[in-house]
Amino acid sequence: MILAAAAIPLALASLAFGCGVLATLFLTPGRVTQSSELSGYGRNYSSSPKASEVTIRLDRRYGPVVWSGRANETGYIKPTFTLPAGLKPGFHLLMATQTNPGGTPSAGTPAKWRVFVGTAARRRAASSAAGAWAPSFTGSGSGGGSAPAIRTDTGLLAALLSGGLLAGGIALLRRKPTTGATS
Repeated sequence: MILAAAAIPLALASLAFGCGVLATLFLTPGRVTQSSELSGYGRNYSSSPKASEVTIRLDRRYGPVVWSGRANETGYIKPTFTLPAGLKPGFHLLMATQTNPGGTPSAGTPAKWRVFVGTAARRRAASSAAGAWAPSFTGSGSGGGSAPAIRTDTGLLAALLSGGLLAGGIALLRRKPTTGATS
């Protein structure tokens, strides 16, 4: 009974968090060379003039800034920037951050996007080996392909967790007390 009483508020809190609108970041292409230009979009940032600019940083939450700008009135950003020269080949993480007027991080930040940085020679070899079929973020077949966004689907998880906890709580409440067996 106590477990059911504790589970119901937890389920409601999980559901409320899962239904929140979180910031996103999508960039293309997903495979680039050093000093390549990336562009893309992001949604659900604060458009309040008192909120900070949206800042995209490289590899760490407080890493080097590669882009910053304000979200439009609908919370949309459209960044275009060039990666730093001399970036080590391999996977790198781009993180979009923003703080609310009170100094707390905006919902869903940092939004993250993974990009693979290769050398120019590897890029040419990969695109020629791929031939006509090389998936891309835009679907144009121009080579490279994109890395998937690093996101979690909290809404579905929260709904499943809430449903299971609610069903378990109802089952516990409906349970009939057992009577002692007599012989």
